[in-house]
Amino acid sequence: MKKTLYILAVLLFDYAFSAAQITEIDALKFIQSDVNGTARYTSMAGAFGALGGDASAIKDNPAGLGIYRSSELTGTLNVITQNSRAVWDGIKAGDNLYNAKFDNFSYIISAPTWNQLNQTGKGLLFSNFSFSYNRLKNFDRNSIIQGDAWASSMSDYMAFLIDGIAPGDMSYENTNVSWLSVIGFESFLINETPDGWKSELTSGQKTKPRYTLSESGSINEYAFAWSGNFSNRLYLGAGFNLQTINYYLYSSYNEEFIDRDGGGYFTLRNEYSTSGIGVNFKVGAIYQPTDFMRLGFSVQTPTAFAIEEMYAPSVEYYLHSSTEGKKVSGTSRPQDDNGDRMNGTPRYKIKNPVQLNAGLAYFFGKKGLLSAEYVYNNYGNTKFYDSNGKITPADEVTNDNMKNVLQSAHTLKIGAEYRATDLLSLRAGFATATAATKSNAQKRMFTNTIRTDSEYFLHNSANYITAGLGYRGNGWYIDFGWMHKILDESYMPYNTSDIDAAKVTTRNNNFVTTLGLRF
Repeated sequence: MKKTLYILAVLLFDYAFSAAQITEIDALKFIQSDVNGTARYTSMAGAFGALGGDASAIKDNPAGLGIYRSSELTGTLNVITQNSRAVWDGIKAGDNLYNAKFDNFSYIISAPTWNQLNQTGKGLLFSNFSFSYNRLKNFDRNSIIQGDAWASSMSDYMAFLIDGIAPGDMSYENTNVSWLSVIGFESFLINETPDGWKSELTSGQKTKPRYTLSESGSINEYAFAWSGNFSNRLYLGAGFNLQTINYYLYSSYNEEFIDRDGGGYFTLRNEYSTSGIGVNFKVGAIYQPTDFMRLGFSVQTPTAFAIEEMYAPSVEYYLHSSTEGKKVSGTSRPQDDNGDRMNGTPRYKIKNPVQLNAGLAYFFGKKGLLSAEYVYNNYGNTKFYDSNGKITPADEVTNDNMKNVLQSAHTLKIGAEYRATDLLSLRAGFATATAATKSNAQKRMFTNTIRTDSEYFLHNSANYITAGLGYRGNGWYIDFGWMHKILDESYMPYNTSDIDAAKVTTRNNNFVTTLGLRF
């Protein structure tokens, strides 16, 4: 088989397993934001940076809390239907998903000051506080990606990750060897030759790949915020936010050897879970120069996450003939030299970059409004640290390479609302997010990594189409929102130039309902 496999900027380090095991592309999953929130927020594509007055607007700009004139209690239910479709060398495949989750709960206290109670109209008029829970991102996804016959195999990649390692040194406890190579060796997929480590498949033999993915989990935020209303013209706000990550992945990568004598196959299964906790601060301002216009700006400090992961890979294999001169089959799992099961459990810290939000809202009397918001994230400034908060040599390489993989991303949100009657409002919106990864980016795996999930997705774009309506009663309201998200990604099973990337399109339909009480 062709040996044009390569790793972007790979260095043959001899670091222990304490080195950061996460890659640049993997990190994006935990730092990239999404459009999630109340039904009103969702139906206007999240364009609330200058608008405020909504429970989910506070997570983008805490100054929006100052718009409130009464206290409020809200809860939001989100029903999601998902359709994931992939095209890989002309072969189509896909999968679906359905679930329901609570996306928001907020308690807002609006406290008029002496100036407001005495109707001075100047100075600090309201001093508002809030506690809120927001589901910032939903990881749930099922996907199937299936390819045609390729003259390339992941076993080539397994062999490529090692150099100068003797068979007797192929141990999961050897900190100089990748687990992916060891599990490939134990599954008879690679072997040592006079020319070095080679795939069991010979040149010209083809494989037929199939990949299945099941993801679940979310990024959640628990936020405390304050905002002041100064003369009904200037609103200043600040918030302290605790964020948690809960992520689980189960993937299966299968290759069928279609023109090998007697056939054969292998299936690499990966179970991968992540839990993390981090904190950040947000400050913002909304200025209303006239009755028909508001300007908004906010800054979110980097979120410092402490993360713990767990990997549990296995390979099921069958070869009708092998270098052993016989049929081989079985299942391989990481185990120590005593035969006891091993799981990878690295710990590390990650800090995402500063996020900037700027917005503009225009009011058409009391009949409607138009709002726009711009969000900037320089994902290339993400940093990795070890569990003690120090940067190891491996982290230095990863951090230096961050700008080669991730890039600045821009999100534009536009939302509109029309008050059809005093009680009924109609809403619509659109949002678009540019590519967060560079088009030629690759997932780099260290030669001693315990990671065995070599696959990766490149983020190309995300677009959102939204609509909804709201009904206001006496002291209560109910809002309904719909959001159609189109996520465009490219999938690769491992680093190689022998195969093309699969085009993966994931479409989410979110049906959101928010019930609110005002008092």
